[in-house]
Amino acid sequence: MIGRIFTIAGKELRHVRRDPRVLMTIFAMPLIQLLLFSYALNFDIKNINTAVLDYDHTSASRRYIGSFTNSGYFKVTSYLKNPAAINKAIDSGAVKVVLTIPPGFSDRLAAGRTAGAQVLIDGTEPNTAVFARNYATAISQQFSRNLVLSVMSGRGIDDAATLSPLEIRSRLWYNPSARSVVFILPGLIVVIMTNIAVVQTALAVVREKAQGTIEQLIVSPVKSYELMIGKILPFIVMAMMDLVIVSAVGIFGFGVPLRGSLTLLLAGSLLFTIAALSMGLLVSVVSETMEAASQLSFFVSMLPAFILSGFIWPIENMPPALQFISRLFPARYFMEIVRGLFLKGVGLDILWPDFLALAIFAVVMIGLAAANLKERAG
Repeated sequence: MIGRIFTIAGKELRHVRRDPRVLMTIFAMPLIQLLLFSYALNFDIKNINTAVLDYDHTSASRRYIGSFTNSGYFKVTSYLKNPAAINKAIDSGAVKVVLTIPPGFSDRLAAGRTAGAQVLIDGTEPNTAVFARNYATAISQQFSRNLVLSVMSGRGIDDAATLSPLEIRSRLWYNPSARSVVFILPGLIVVIMTNIAVVQTALAVVREKAQGTIEQLIVSPVKSYELMIGKILPFIVMAMMDLVIVSAVGIFGFGVPLRGSLTLLLAGSLLFTIAALSMGLLVSVVSETMEAASQLSFFVSMLPAFILSGFIWPIENMPPALQFISRLFPARYFMEIVRGLFLKGVGLDILWPDFLALAIFAVVMIGLAAANLKERAG
């Protein structure tokens, strides 16, 4: 079995080596995409998932929280009970912002003294972080202004409009400088590897159909799953090489930190590569022409990698139907793994659902591709 698989893999590798366009797409295009996206992309964001840690529990603190939710820019999704829950909430990606209101908040406001509040912001997405900080500052200033006019003016203070009883302090986690490249590069790894894994592999079997050699493979002793594995093996190697190249350029060229485990990154990348390659093979098996395979692979891989993975728009801001559809594509789970490892340094205790989803996806796709090839051979 091993010998037959490596024979098919060697045959596929010779096809790739003889086609300069494929080599250009696999090795040169990732670097071009990396440079273009890293320097040119800029994102905007709204509706930010927010957690609240309210030590005060007064009407004043509730009004302050309400000023955030009523703005439309923040959506309070959870209330935390202690500071230890902050790390877990942000590390898991459940929220992007944590609003902390200290004890004595209401008393200080009532006494006309400055009351502090803290906004902790997940800096792994710079645009979200920058907008969240600006929105929080503007909302707090408006809250202060309204409070001054309604309370302080009633006490006969003529220059009430110049007072600022509320002081907001914001802090960016994981990406303090809010550099876009720190957010973009991990997402680019997903997009680039998707391109290699799905689009290129989608041509693997359909190329045999176009050349009239698929019948020879079908009647040979090679089993359908051996053919599938042999077809994807060279692309696994090339995709992992691209991962190393892009990651090295990002880390050493752009200063993007890798805070998590390198072993987990390699394991997650390998799992995603197998899952994506299996999807490409399924596309190749069901397509009759290379043009159809190319178009279908772009539709089921590149578009979801850009739109449904969280690369451009946060998934939680999408309509529920699109959020459900995003779960059907491996790019979503790999995006969580790459950003979690590069930017947050989280471990398998946080990322295990994404690893499990990729493993299930890979098994299902390989099974479907082998079954379809066997059915068409029959």
